[in-house]
Amino acid sequence: MSFKKLSKFVLISAIASSAVTTYYVENPFNMQELQAKATTANYITTENVKFRQSAGLNGKLLFVLKKGNKVKVTSTKKVGGIYWAKIQWQDHVGWIAKDYLKLYQEPKSSTTNVKETVSTTANVNLRKSASTKTAKLATIPKGTKLTVSKITTSNNMKWAYVSYNGKKGWVSYSYLKKYQATTLTTLSVKETVSTTANVNLRKSATTKSAKLASIPNGTKLTVTKTTTFNNMKWAYVNYNGKKGWVSYSYLKKYQATTLTTLSVKETVSTTANVNLRQSASTKSAILVTIPKGTKLTVSKTTTIDNVKWAYGSYNGKKGWICSSYLKKATTTTVNKQSLVTNSIILDEKTNLYNEPDKKSSMIAIIPNGSELEIKATKIVNKVKWANVQSKYLKGWIVMPTLKN
Repeated sequence: MSFKKLSKFVLISAIASSAVTTYYVENPFNMQELQAKATTANYITTENVKFRQSAGLNGKLLFVLKKGNKVKVTSTKKVGGIYWAKIQWQDHVGWIAKDYLKLYQEPKSSTTNVKETVSTTANVNLRKSASTKTAKLATIPKGTKLTVSKITTSNNMKWAYVSYNGKKGWVSYSYLKKYQATTLTTLSVKETVSTTANVNLRKSATTKSAKLASIPNGTKLTVTKTTTFNNMKWAYVNYNGKKGWVSYSYLKKYQATTLTTLSVKETVSTTANVNLRQSASTKSAILVTIPKGTKLTVSKTTTIDNVKWAYGSYNGKKGWICSSYLKKATTTTVNKQSLVTNSIILDEKTNLYNEPDKKSSMIAIIPNGSELEIKATKIVNKVKWANVQSKYLKGWIVMPTLKN
């Protein structure tokens, strides 16, 4: 290979988060063309790439920018035989190796004429065009029957063109399902049940019908017939002289109450503000309200109508507390961790998310040793998250496990 041809190649080091490898690649960009498009064009990262404060392999590493992020190129230069691009990503400005960029092109959309009957699976917005950024024309309620006349795909999202209350527009296809006509079958039965929560007695077997009464939790009822409407089971009952339908999901088989009191001795703490009552019933007199986090000693327990109660003493008053508001008291020990007041120093590389959910978009991978300011904490699905912020980034991380 001649020196002239060899000059078309540049020596680069892999900037991606994978192991560092040295190799030759042909310069994929026309530098003049890149500069000409710099102020207007959008580019996209082709791999996870290190985002640096300045151009060059010695530039300070700020974080790792994930593959697939759209960025704006503002200038380029060559440092140490490598072409670097100065980019703007969100509100951050820094440098990455330009070999990990390609010109971003909006996906082309295609529209197909169809005719299908669907129903909405949730409340969904009717929009002026096939984009979540366009004007909202109306909100279509869950369970609404619609006719789709055409479909399109925009930015990998499928949309359906429909008409609702005289307004025509686009809805996200992910909120639609094939419409199935409801069949109504009523069966005569005779069973004794009790309500598991306060439940509405309705004129007919639908949540849209008139409410005749509200039946309290724990009420004993006799069901004389059942029906299923829109995949929801209903029971026909008589309550205080009024006959109507209640949702079967709020009923359970009635069991005669058996009262058993057990002597115990355990230390608990309240998980919320809770009432201390004269007897083991929500209908009995309230003696006092015990604050959340109060430590108590339980001397006996009982179960009435499937509700467990605990007997305890608070400020000289003795009575019953619903056990669902109690938890076993534990002694808290704090293990060693690189913690500063309202901040944390990471012991390992950590993913930064947009929301406290691993299914949400990942913003960046924060390097080991980074110090982050903790703004707030939150438990989601038994996982503790921290809302953190550094000089360059902010988002959510899974709270690191304390280590000895």
